[in-house]
Amino acid sequence: MTGNVISRAPFGVWLDISVKQPALLLVVNVDGANKKGISFADYPQIGIELTARINALGDKGEIGLTQQNPDRMIEGEEAK
Repeated sequence: MTGNVISRAPFGVWLDISVKQPALLLVVNVDGANKKGISFADYPQIGIELTARINALGDKGEIGLTQQNPDRMIEGEEAK
């Protein structure tokens, strides 16, 4: 799915994914974060469109996103 960054925090960014509430992409789930550390200045800027997939749903409707395992982002595509 894609969404635009609408807010940034030290622990991640929120994306508008066109549902009732924004989805949270934690910095540890940002593409490349596990290969090199990223600073707040390197976080995606507000307004940038990102592609991610849902990796968590909370009891109160919270939505967690990840960019890890990008080869699994397309439904039905096998992981390499």
